Amino acid sequence: MNIKAGFINILDCDAKVDGYSDDTEGINLAMKMMAANGGGTVIFPAGNIRISSPIIIPDSGIRIQTASSYLTRITPLDNFEGDKILYFKNKRDGNKGIHIDDGLFINCNSKKAHGIYVENGYDQFSFRNVEIRNLHPDYVGFHFVCEQSALTVGQTILLENCFVEHGSGVGNAACYSFDKYQEINLIGCKAFANKANTKLDKVSELSSTGFQFVDCRGVTMTGCSAAFAHNAIVFTANTRNAIGLTVMGQTNESIADKALKTDAVGTLKVSHVTVLPIRAQNGTGKYDLNKLVLSTVFSSNEAVELNASSFQNMIFTALKEAVTGSTSKNTIITSANALKNGTTFNDCIEIDADENPNIVFKNKDQAMIRVNYKNTGELVIQKYDMSTKIWSDTFKILPSFANNYTGLIVPYRVDGVNKMGQIKVGAIDSAGTGHRALMIPN
Repeated sequence: MNIKAGFINILDCDAKVDGYSDDTEGINLAMKMMAANGGGTVIFPAGNIRISSPIIIPDSGIRIQTASSYLTRITPLDNFEGDKILYFKNKRDGNKGIHIDDGLFINCNSKKAHGIYVENGYDQFSFRNVEIRNLHPDYVGFHFVCEQSALTVGQTILLENCFVEHGSGVGNAACYSFDKYQEINLIGCKAFANKANTKLDKVSELSSTGFQFVDCRGVTMTGCSAAFAHNAIVFTANTRNAIGLTVMGQTNESIADKALKTDAVGTLKVSHVTVLPIRAQNGTGKYDLNKLVLSTVFSSNEAVELNASSFQNMIFTALKEAVTGSTSKNTIITSANALKNGTTFNDCIEIDADENPNIVFKNKDQAMIRVNYKNTGELVIQKYDMSTKIWSDTFKILPSFANNYTGLIVPYRVDGVNKMGQIKVGAIDSAGTGHRALMIPN
C-alpha cells in the first residue's frame, strides 16, 4: 500500500479475489481511501472478484488498473443487492479524470443491475477494453446519466474496444446509453443487444437497442458494431436539440428493425447527422428519420423513411424506390446500378453561379455539347469544335424579343452555308386558316 504515491491494491484492504469470498467491503474501502487522497490508482489484480453490492467510485481522479480483461473479472454473488455493478457516483459536480485502461471483464450474472453506471462524467473520462456479459435485458451495459447539479451536461467521454452482450430473455434496454452528454467518442465498441446468434425469425426476442443517445451532441462512432438488436442506433431529442452524430466504419448484423432512428419531442430537432455506408451482415436495418435536418446518410439499398418534419437532408441510395416519405424536401441522389446507368437526382438540380453557369454533356463518339445560361438572360446550346477549340452557338432562347418574332434562334443550312436566324411569326392565316407561318431569313 502506497497511498501517498497514489497507488493502492485492493488486496491490501482485505479483498481476497479468490472467486467466492465477498470483496465488496475491501474494494469500497480502497476507493474511499483513494478519494480521500485526492485521487490515484486502485489496482484490481488477476482473479475473479465477487461482490454482494455495488462497487462505488465516490469521487473524481480515480483510475482502475487491472491485469487485463481476460484475467481481472467481477461477478456478483447470488445474494447481490443493488442495481449497479460499478457505480461512479457524483459526490461533487463533475466526475473527472476517471479511467479503466487495462481492461476488465464484468459478468453481470443476469442480475437486475447495470454494468457500469456513471453520474455526471465530465472531461478526461475513458474506458478501454471493458467487456460486459450476461447483462439482464432490462439493464444497460454502459449507462451515462446527468443528475441535477451545477452541470447541465456531461462531456468528453471515450470508450474504446468495449463490448456489451445482453443475456437471454426479452427486454428493452440499450447496451450503451447516454443522456445529456456531448463530445462522445466510441471507437471499436460492440453491442450485442440480445444473446449472440439470436435468429432474425425470433423477432420478438430482438427487442433491445445497441446504442442510444438522448439529448446528446457531438457523438462520433468509429468502427463500432451492433448485432442481434431491434434497433442499432437511436439518436433522439427530448429536452434539447440533438446535434452532431457521425457514424463511420459501422457494422450491423441481424438488425430486426432500424439501422438508425431519429426523433424529437415537440418543436425540437435532430441535426447534423452523418452516416457513412454501413457494412451489412444478415440485415442492416432501415433508416427511420423523424424530425431530422441538415444531415447526410449513405443508405446503400436499405429502406429510408423521411417524415414530414425532416428536410434539407441528403440521402445517397442505390435504389431510389427504397426512399419514401417526404422526399420533396430533401435531396435524394441515386447511384447507378444493374438496372440503370448514371446518377438520378430527385426533383431537380440547382446550379448557383456568379455568372454564366454551364452544363456540359460528353459523348465519346460526338462533340461535346454545352448548355450555357448567360448573364444577359439567354439560354444557349453550344457545340465544341475540337479542331478550332471554340464553342459555337447552335440554339438560343432569348429572354425578350420584338413583336411578330419568337424567342428562338435556330441553326439552318442554305447552299452549303451554316446560318443562325431568329424565327419570325407570319401574318394571320399565312399558313392556312387559323395558322400563322413561321419564317427564317433567306
